[in-house]
Amino acid sequence: MDYLRFALVGLNGVLFLGIFVLSLRYRKRESSPRMIRLWTIVALVSGALVVGAIQRVLVQASTLDWLPRSALESATTDWQLIQSTVVSILAVLAFTRVRDLAKTFAASERVAGSILDRVRHVDLDAMDISPRESEVLNLIGSGLLTDAELSERSISRLRPFKAT
Repeated sequence: MDYLRFALVGLNGVLFLGIFVLSLRYRKRESSPRMIRLWTIVALVSGALVVGAIQRVLVQASTLDWLPRSALESATTDWQLIQSTVVSILAVLAFTRVRDLAKTFAASERVAGSILDRVRHVDLDAMDISPRESEVLNLIGSGLLTDAELSERSISRLRPFKAT
């Protein structure tokens, strides 16, 4: 049973480490500032979970006599101090990221809401606008505001001008 417990705790740590690494990769690939902040939050939280998993692995290794009893004492006293300090720092960083992200989302919703309030009563079909303009207005109405977000989700792409 002790070996199974160690294996499960180890798997837990590997999964959290995998989430941490993947979130950093996705963060690096992302172009949207809001999504970069979200991936940063995921990385901070999973990093905190990795720190906790390290302690659990040390405790399980000590119970299997793979590490000396002094390691168990360190894992339950010294390591808890290290863990709580690191997790506290990560929690503060995650909180500030979420707070900044919430401000950005609130501003985006205000802008989108303002645009929607102005065009709700307008019949877009009756207006002389292109399908592309109609598509962009609908995307903005759904909350997409940056050029990168609009081009990423845009159905019709602008083709380059061809000289004849």
